[in-house]
Amino acid sequence: MQEVLGSAHNLFGSTHVVHVRATGDGRFLIEHVLPGQSVGQVLCSTHHADLGLLHQLRAQTDAYVMSGDLSQEEAHMLMANYQHCLDSYTYLSSWPNL
Repeated sequence: MQEVLGSAHNLFGSTHVVHVRATGDGRFLIEHVLPGQSVGQVLCSTHHADLGLLHQLRAQTDAYVMSGDLSQEEAHMLMANYQHCLDSYTYLSSWPNL
């Protein structure tokens, strides 16, 4: 079921994969966790380079700072939030206080 959710057509990307082993005494052991795709990885798979998007946003924020329409602190927060979004997992997760 999860593999259907993670197929490329829905743009959610691949899900986390967990290797679990039954220990034989009724318990289970998590042996390995393979992380799913980040938003940036999914964008790259659709031919939208995350670094290219980041550079475009940097150029735009620099222009707004130069014109006085955006403070340096606001530009920094915007870039940090954008980078966090690109690095984030595509499925639901908690949002940190930035």
